[in-house]
Amino acid sequence: MTEKIRTWQKTAWARGLFVSNSGFTEDGLAAFGRGKRVVCMDGVDLFDALDRELPPNLAIDRKVRRAAETGVPFERIRDLFSR
Repeated sequence: MTEKIRTWQKTAWARGLFVSNSGFTEDGLAAFGRGKRVVCMDGVDLFDALDRELPPNLAIDRKVRRAAETGVPFERIRDLFSR
């Protein structure tokens, strides 16, 4: 029983990053991401983050924050950071 409680406590704070070079479909995002502790990043996001010289932790933190605010797992880097 104690092991189950520890596992539950760990997963309550865990986050995941799902990276797809080719992107995501709307149906896939709806089925996969809503309500889960995961954020998604695609190849365009990776390019934009590198092009803007964003530290990876900053890019992911901003995605996590937006996902927590909206419940949507995927928001483009270019929409999260202005030029």
